[in-house]
Amino acid sequence: MFLNKITKNKGFTLIEAMVAISVLLIAITGPLSMATQGLRSSRFAKNQIVSFYLAQDAVEYMRGVRDANILSDSAWIGTLYDCIGVYCQVDVTTSSISLCGTECPLLRKSADGLYGYNSEWEETDFRRKVRVYHRIGSNLDEAYVEVEILWDNDTKNYKIRESLFRLN
Repeated sequence: MFLNKITKNKGFTLIEAMVAISVLLIAITGPLSMATQGLRSSRFAKNQIVSFYLAQDAVEYMRGVRDANILSDSAWIGTLYDCIGVYCQVDVTTSSISLCGTECPLLRKSADGLYGYNSEWEETDFRRKVRVYHRIGSNLDEAYVEVEILWDNDTKNYKIRESLFRLN
């Protein structure tokens, strides 16, 4: 009598299988999208930190140039004068300042982690633009150095502005 009875529920139906697969996909997609967002955020944070240091590096170099001008008894703004109102590129590794022209080039990175414009180094995604503003008015002993770092095809940027004063 029991031999003739056929059980109908031996496996999943197609709908049950589709629901189970959908639940598994949702369970996997959430953590993967969170991991992707976390990687994207960490990359952005890293680039922000690098841009901060690249900007500060240029400001410190410009401050050093000002100090060298004063020590050599030349005009305190002397060699920085070429960058007044126009964009310059500052290469700390070669101690040089030059005009950018139409667009400042991308920075390059050495195997040692130095940033500069050596054509043999690996090209980075960072572009550094330096500009000097000489304050006109009652205090002619002050200038502003503005450094802007751009990355991600110039869609992201970090800008810093520092004052330089003539030291007596």
